[in-house]
Amino acid sequence: MFINNYFKAIKGSTKRYLQIDLNYKFHIITDIVDLLLVIVAFTVLGGYVDNNTDLDISGNISASTYDLQGFLLIGVLFWALYQRSYEDTVAVLPDEASRGTIGFLITNNVSLSTLLISRNIASTIKSILMVVFIVIPVLFIIDTFFRNSESTLFSGLNLHTLPIIFTVFILMWIFMLTISVAVSSLNIISKKVTPFANLIVNALKVLSGYYFPIAALNDYLGVNNSLWLQHNIPIVTGLVFVRDLMLSDGNISYSIFWDEYIKSMIFGISISIIFSLFLYKYLEYKSQRWGSLEFY
Repeated sequence: MFINNYFKAIKGSTKRYLQIDLNYKFHIITDIVDLLLVIVAFTVLGGYVDNNTDLDISGNISASTYDLQGFLLIGVLFWALYQRSYEDTVAVLPDEASRGTIGFLITNNVSLSTLLISRNIASTIKSILMVVFIVIPVLFIIDTFFRNSESTLFSGLNLHTLPIIFTVFILMWIFMLTISVAVSSLNIISKKVTPFANLIVNALKVLSGYYFPIAALNDYLGVNNSLWLQHNIPIVTGLVFVRDLMLSDGNISYSIFWDEYIKSMIFGISISIIFSLFLYKYLEYKSQRWGSLEFY
C-alpha cells in the first residue's frame, strides 16, 4: 500500500513539474538556444581540428578511426539527455522553498525523495523531447551538409543496435538519478550547494570524455588508471560505448556488450544507489533531529 501511494505521489508530482515547466517558456527557449550554441561551437571546433591535424581517437569497439567533430557531437547528444535533469533536481528544494510551497508539500505527506525523483523524471521527459525534436534533427542536418567524414554520426544506429543503445541510456539515467539525489540531499541541511553541484557535473563531463578522449589522460594518470575510470564509472563507460558504437559500423556481439560494458555499469550503478540512499536517509534523519530544514 505504501509503495502504491508513493508511486502515485511521484506520478502526480511529475505532472505538476511538467505543468510548471510549460509556464516558463523563456527558460525552455534558453535551454534550446544553449544546446544549439554548443552544437555550433563543437561543429566549428571539430571541423577546424579535423582539417588541420590527423588524429586517431577511436575507442574500443571499432577498429577504424573517427573524427573529432563526430566525437564531440555525440558527446553533446549524450549529455543533452542528462545535464538539465541533474541541474533541475539539484535546484528543486531551494526552488520550492523560494516559492513558499515546500512546507505545504511536506505537511501533505509529499516526501523530499518524491520531489527529487519526480523533478528528475519531469526534466528527463523535457530533455528527451528536446533531443528528439531539436538536437537529433540538427545533427542530421550537420551530418548531411557540413561534415566531410566518411562515417556519419549515426553509422552504428540500426535495428540491431537500437535496443543495446536504449539499454545503455536507461542505465545511465539511473546512474545520473542517483547522483542527482545524492547531491540534492545536501540541500536538506545546507544552503547554496549549486557551486558544488556544478563541480560534480563538470568533473563527470571531463571524466566521461565530453571534451576530449579519455585516452588523453593516459600520460597524466597512467594507462591503468584511465582504463579503471573507463570501466568503473558508469557514465564514462556509457559514453565511451555509445560513441564507439554509433560512429562505427555497429558490429558488436552481445557477449562483448555484456562482458565489457553492462557488467561494469550495473556494478557501478549498484554502488551509486547504495551511496545515494545512505546519504539521503542520513541527512533526512539529521534534519528531522534538528526539527526542520535549514532553509525554511
